[in-house]
Amino acid sequence: MGITVGDENAFLGATSVELPMLGEDYVQSVLLTLQQERIKVIPSLPVASQSFSLLGRRPEELQRALRIVQQYHPQEADLYLPVIATALKEAAADIEIKKIEELGVLAGAVFSRVVQAEEDAGGLFSAAALGAYSGAVGREVTVDQIPRNVQLLQDCDIIVRKGFGRYAVTDPFIRQNWRKRMAALAPTIHHQLIT
Repeated sequence: MGITVGDENAFLGATSVELPMLGEDYVQSVLLTLQQERIKVIPSLPVASQSFSLLGRRPEELQRALRIVQQYHPQEADLYLPVIATALKEAAADIEIKKIEELGVLAGAVFSRVVQAEEDAGGLFSAAALGAYSGAVGREVTVDQIPRNVQLLQDCDIIVRKGFGRYAVTDPFIRQNWRKRMAALAPTIHHQLIT
């Protein structure tokens, strides 16, 4: 169930405000806090900032990576933090990809169409899209089946509606991993979905 039911919308009249991205200042304050707490394994600011960026600038993921790096020697922090960040990011992407797969083949085909757009994807309900979905699913797909799958992807916070008929992937890393996965598993379906 989504936030919108019938004519009722919990956020009617609400506005969306872009907030600045957390950056090196945030990472520096985290590292300073670790020093004040006398934590022994602290990476350098450039490595921690790079890892934070890799983790999608998510504070909770940086904290998790910093906890994991504590099992190494202090001089190894810069070596292992990027590896840990990469592993955490890939694990998170795998979880999201599993969610997509659990939604079904048609939801995966719709997601693939959104993934192919570099910015916002349009035409999810077009005749060309329906043909691609039918090829991916192995049966005829009708336009009335698409809204439910788009909504499922939105409800799982995998895609976001950017405007009328425009959708985008919420996490660029998931896009990247999905593209790799589609290229490796089914190059012909992948090609079919982008045409």
